[in-house]
Amino acid sequence: KKTGNKPRRVVCTQPRRVAATSIAERVAQERRLTLGNEVGYTVRFDDKSSSRTTIKYVTDGILLRETMTDPELSNYDVVILDEAHERSLQTDVVMGLLKQLQQRRPELHIVIMSATLDVGIFRDYFIDCGTLFVPGRQYPVDILYTAEREEQWKEAAVLTCLQIHEEEEPGGVLVFLPGQDDIEDVQGMLEKQLPLVVGKNLHPDTTTGQLVDFEVIPLYAKMSPDDQKKAFIAPPPGVRKFILSTNVAETSVTIGGIKYVVDPGYHKEKSLVGGSATGMEQLKLEPVSRSQGTQRAGRAGRESAGKCFRLYTEPTWEGLREQSVPEIERVNLGQVMLQLLYQGIQRPHIFPFITRPPMDQLRAALLELVELGALDGSGADPTLTPHGRAMAMLPLTPLYGNLLVNAKAF
Repeated sequence: KKTGNKPRRVVCTQPRRVAATSIAERVAQERRLTLGNEVGYTVRFDDKSSSRTTIKYVTDGILLRETMTDPELSNYDVVILDEAHERSLQTDVVMGLLKQLQQRRPELHIVIMSATLDVGIFRDYFIDCGTLFVPGRQYPVDILYTAEREEQWKEAAVLTCLQIHEEEEPGGVLVFLPGQDDIEDVQGMLEKQLPLVVGKNLHPDTTTGQLVDFEVIPLYAKMSPDDQKKAFIAPPPGVRKFILSTNVAETSVTIGGIKYVVDPGYHKEKSLVGGSATGMEQLKLEPVSRSQGTQRAGRAGRESAGKCFRLYTEPTWEGLREQSVPEIERVNLGQVMLQLLYQGIQRPHIFPFITRPPMDQLRAALLELVELGALDGSGADPTLTPHGRAMAMLPLTPLYGNLLVNAKAF
């Protein structure tokens, strides 16, 4: 649609760069357009957009950076926050900024998209917000549990993959693993043991010398874009594809050909070490929530009926928490405080967070900024120093931003 004589400019956020790039490519392809013209994307270190772009996909971090230079988001008529249920730190801050922007730009259209059934938290947060339910195209998925909890869940995941390859009908396998190290471990075991198993009803192409009836492909956020794209390429005829992925593949992207999901029930979650007093963060191995488990199982039913192998018991499933803890409640808020203060928000403690973080985390973040010289702590309301403004322009945590700005003096 058009606003006056000009087409509406739409920006759509994604929690991860692989989602932003792949969706932009898909939309450009379906609209038969060249990527980078009317449809484009902007992620860190990669920008395929132009002045002609009217539909742009970005990571939530990129949109947050744009609000620092253009608080009114004057380049856009429609803002779409996708995968809002993941509740990343950047998404929560952007929602707060959009809530304030609603009063200044009532003509701005804001769309929040979420796969969760608990939409009340988003509906009640924004002003005059309606709700639209869009039914998904989901094929039936059989959920299979173990009789006992699998403590050696990596080995259990490998054995499940071997069983699928030997006994189940053709179809891709998506294995969810917590992190890169786990993916590399399981990949090594699969590549060693899969050649000993003959896949059911799979017929490798002997005319081309293709004798291996499987391929194992890792997928995680730190991979290069070219390596990430390998997960979306269809395998040769007669070859079963095994994708070993972190939670990148839970909701952000859809990998074609997946019929089986293996879910050990774990993910890595960032949290503060010893509470807010230290300000230090760590990645901890934690059980997934039920909403995450549901999303993982749904990956097996996107194109046909499938199966999800949960490597834990059904009572364990019933005991999982319903939703994941929002990131804003468990991480260092120093960078958030720095960005809000840069935009002239003098009292971040009354900022309209959709979920208010603990007050001790806010105090610890402000104290850290004072100690780093980013804030003038003499007044009642904190104000950024020139050093702090320079730190805010860097996409780094305050500690590393301080080091980089100070390094200019040497």
